[in-house]
Amino acid sequence: MNLLVSYAPSPATSKEISLKPGCTLTIGRDKKCNLHLADEIVSGFHAKLVHQDGGTWYLEDLQSTNGTFLDGIRINGKQEILKPSTIRLGRSGPIVRVQLIQKTMTAKATTKNIITLNSLNNNSSITYPKNGQKAFKPFMLIAALTISIFIGNFLYIFLIKNNTVANRASVNNQGKAQAPTDDAALEISSQIHFFDDPLFQNISDETQYRKAIGDIARIQAAKMINGQLSRIYPTIIIGRQGFSGCNTPDSPGIYNPMCQEILVGFNAGIKYEYPIEVIYVIAHEYAHHLVKLSLGSTISGLDNELTADCFAGYMAGFWARHGKLTKEELLAGFEVMQFVAKKEPMNSKDSHGDPGQRQGAFMGGVSKAYYGTVNQEYQNFCLTLDRILTL
Repeated sequence: MNLLVSYAPSPATSKEISLKPGCTLTIGRDKKCNLHLADEIVSGFHAKLVHQDGGTWYLEDLQSTNGTFLDGIRINGKQEILKPSTIRLGRSGPIVRVQLIQKTMTAKATTKNIITLNSLNNNSSITYPKNGQKAFKPFMLIAALTISIFIGNFLYIFLIKNNTVANRASVNNQGKAQAPTDDAALEISSQIHFFDDPLFQNISDETQYRKAIGDIARIQAAKMINGQLSRIYPTIIIGRQGFSGCNTPDSPGIYNPMCQEILVGFNAGIKYEYPIEVIYVIAHEYAHHLVKLSLGSTISGLDNELTADCFAGYMAGFWARHGKLTKEELLAGFEVMQFVAKKEPMNSKDSHGDPGQRQGAFMGGVSKAYYGTVNQEYQNFCLTLDRILTL
C-alpha cells in the first residue's frame, strides 16, 4: 500500500505526496525536511513518516517541543497508521492528512498536483504557510438533500409555493449565516476523490458535491461537542466504482468505520437521476461517521439510522433556509427517500426503521435547521444528534 500525504501549501490549493513502500518523509521547520512547514509551533525536525518491513506505515515524533498528534491523541515515539488519519504538529499547529491507498486509486485520484518523494530533496521542499497567512475561502452553499413525500409536500407548500425560500437568499448578505472563519471545507477537500463515470454524465457535477461536503465539514468543525473530533474528516469517494482505499465494497452508499471511508457509487444498484440524490446519501453516510467518532458502538443500529436521517434533514433545512432548494430538487429528494425506505428490508430484525420513522427523523432535522424549533418528530427521533452536535 502507498501512503497518500495531503497538505495545504497555500490557502487556495491543496497538494498530495504519494509515498511508495520503503520511503521516508521528514516533516519540520528546518528547510532540510522533505515537507517544510514554516510555523513557529513546528520543531526543526518535528516528525517523520516511515515505511518498515512487513508493509506497515508509521508516524514517528522526533522529540518535538510541542508534540505530534494523531487523530487528536499525542503520540510518544512511533505510532502505526491503520486508517485515514489527521496529523497535527502541536495542539494548534499545521495539519497534515495521511491515507493508505491502493496503487490504482493513487494513479487516478492524484492526476493533479502530484508530488512524489523522488521530487523532494534537501534543496527542494514545500512550505506550509503560517496560521496567520491563511485566507478566508468563500462559503458556497448548494442545492440540498432528500425529503420524504410528506416532507416534500410540506416544504413545497410552505417554502416554495409561498416564495419564502426565494426570499431567504438575502440571508447570505445579512451576516446571520455567514461561513465560519475556519477552513474546514479546504481541509476536507484533499480527502474527496471523484471518479467520473461516462455513463452518468447527468450526475457528474464534482463541484456541486465538493461544495455540499464542504458545508457539512464546516458544520462538523463548528458544532462538534467533542472539539478533539471536530477536524477528523472521512475520506469520501464518489462516482465510478472500484477505487476504495481499504476494500470497502462497491455500494450506492456506505460508510466503512474501519478506515473512515464513505463510498457513493453511480453504478451499484441504484440509478441516481439528480445530483441532489447523491448529496442526500453523502449527508446520511457522513452522519454515520460523526456517530462512530462520538459514540462508537454504544447506540443501536436503528438509532444510528434515524440519527443519520435527522442529520440529513438538518442539512436540507440549512440549505433551504439559504434559498438553495427548488421544487424540482424537493421532488427528487423525497422520491429517493421513498425509494430507499421501500428498498430496505422490513422484518422483526430490521435496524433501519419503518418509512414513518425515517420520514419523521428527516422532518425533525428540517424543522430544527429551518425554523430553529424542536418539534415532536425531533423529540422522538433526533435526540441522539444532540449528543454529537450543538445545533
